[in-house]
Amino acid sequence: MVGIAGTLGAIASLLLIFLLSGKEIADAGESGLSKVLGRNLNVAIIPLLITFTFIVLVNVVQVI
Repeated sequence: MVGIAGTLGAIASLLLIFLLSGKEIADAGESGLSKVLGRNLNVAIIPLLITFTFIVLVNVVQVI
């Protein structure tokens, strides 16, 4: 059984991929709005990166 922790980890990982893709697309734009959007996506990306790192560390510790 995967459980709720595995499900939330998968959702967080997918959301991180989606937000990182959106940030790259926004940063590639030339308008001021896309630049602002690219910078503001960091507000959601940074906590998700921390969460993703924690998930990876927990899985590595479980293997060891």
